[in-house]
Amino acid sequence: MQRRVSFSWRLGFLFLLLGTKLPSLHGQILTWDTHEVLPGTELITLGPGLDFSSFNSEALNLSYGDFSGEDVDISNSNFATANVRYADFSQANVAGANVAGADLHHAILDGANFSMVNWTGTNLFNAQIEGTDLSGAIGLTAAQLYSSANYQAQELSSINRLRMNLSGNAMTGWNFSGIRMDGIFMH
Repeated sequence: MQRRVSFSWRLGFLFLLLGTKLPSLHGQILTWDTHEVLPGTELITLGPGLDFSSFNSEALNLSYGDFSGEDVDISNSNFATANVRYADFSQANVAGANVAGADLHHAILDGANFSMVNWTGTNLFNAQIEGTDLSGAIGLTAAQLYSSANYQAQELSSINRLRMNLSGNAMTGWNFSGIRMDGIFMH
């Protein structure tokens, strides 16, 4: 009995010492405008492969969510049908994610890595896409690009690596007349 108590005490003391040095085992997602916790995200720590597809109602959504920062890696996450209006993804790594059917209107995607992302049916109305890596875009349509804040301002030259597969009719009928596209690389 004495040996077990001694071991338990030592183990508890070790956890107490290490606990002050270890990062939190859970997190939360804050809004970028008010820094309040988004309901339903109290135990979520941002990282690759998260599933946000159920955040698609007025009560449970990611509107104004702060996913920004060069150190934020939410690659291969599922945002399909999620409500992420006005969310900030600037500088984040969102490569390989699924945003099919998501509502990203007025979202800030500036400088983010959205390479190899499924855009099928995504609402990009007034989304900011300056410096966004859209290489390997899947299902991105002319209408989606036309609805972005950058296209409406006739400024696409700041989009980073707009690379899309032009086989078939991927860009048939797209209208880029009057749009600045300096430095855009398409293949």
